[in-house]
Amino acid sequence: MAAPLELRNSPSGKIFPALGPFLIGGVFGFGALQGVASGANSGHVLWIALLGAACLALGAFIARGAFDTSVKGGAEQPGFS
Repeated sequence: MAAPLELRNSPSGKIFPALGPFLIGGVFGFGALQGVASGANSGHVLWIALLGAACLALGAFIARGAFDTSVKGGAEQPGFS
């Protein structure tokens, strides 16, 4: 008897892991904003802003799978995969 076909595409399973990079990116972005407001060294503020942007990009990269609506399935018979 063939195994049942299983389809999984849970948005919450893709969004929750992305929350960490989004939060860290927000913290770095806020720190860069405070650095600009206080007149800190622009080189250091630039590094903090770039690190924040990288964290936000990582969060977006992880979360993009939550909006994938394609369905992939397979059957365990010869000729199917």
